[in-house]
Amino acid sequence: ATHGRGLFTTNSIDTKAPDITELIPNNNAENIAFDSDLVISFAEDILIASGNIEIRRSDNDEIIESIDINSEQVTATERILTINRNVVLESFTSYYVLIDIGAITDLSDNQFEISSQETWSFTTLLTSPPSELEVAQNSSEAIELMWRDNSDNETGFSIESRVVSDTNPDAEFEEIATVEVNENSA
Repeated sequence: ATHGRGLFTTNSIDTKAPDITELIPNNNAENIAFDSDLVISFAEDILIASGNIEIRRSDNDEIIESIDINSEQVTATERILTINRNVVLESFTSYYVLIDIGAITDLSDNQFEISSQETWSFTTLLTSPPSELEVAQNSSEAIELMWRDNSDNETGFSIESRVVSDTNPDAEFEEIATVEVNENSA
C-alpha cells in the first residue's frame, strides 16, 4: 500500500465584528472639553455603511445629536473613525454614544455597533476654559490679557502667575488678579 502526504491549507473566515482598540475620550472619562472630537480606533480596517451615531445624555437618555454616518461630520481612514460634533455639550454633564448596527463594517462585511451606554460614556468639564488667549505688552511693567470666554456658568476668572528660576524651578502659581463674570480681558 502506498501512503502519500499532502499539504493542506485552510482559510479562516472572518465572522467577527471589528474590535475597539481605543476610544477618545476613554470610556467613563471625566473633564472632557465641550467641543472635543470623538474618535474610535479599531483592530482592523473599517468601512462606512449606513446608519446613525447618537450622542445622548446619561441622566435622561435625551438625544443631543444624531449624526448620519455618511455626513461630513464623520471621517474614516483605515482603522480610525472620527466624529466631529456640531452641538456644544453642556458643562459637567454625562453623555454616552450609540452607533447603529451596520453603520460601520469591516472588510468582510461584519457589522459593528454600540448599543449600550456602558460601552462609551464620558463627562464634560465643570466649566469650559477660556481660549484664544492674547497678550499685549502695554509698558515695561504691564501687560494686557485678552481671551474668549467659553463658559456660561462661571463665577469669574482667577488670573495666576508664577516665576520659575534656577533657584526656584518648581515655583507655585499665585493669584495676581480676578475678573467678574463674562469678562474677556484684564
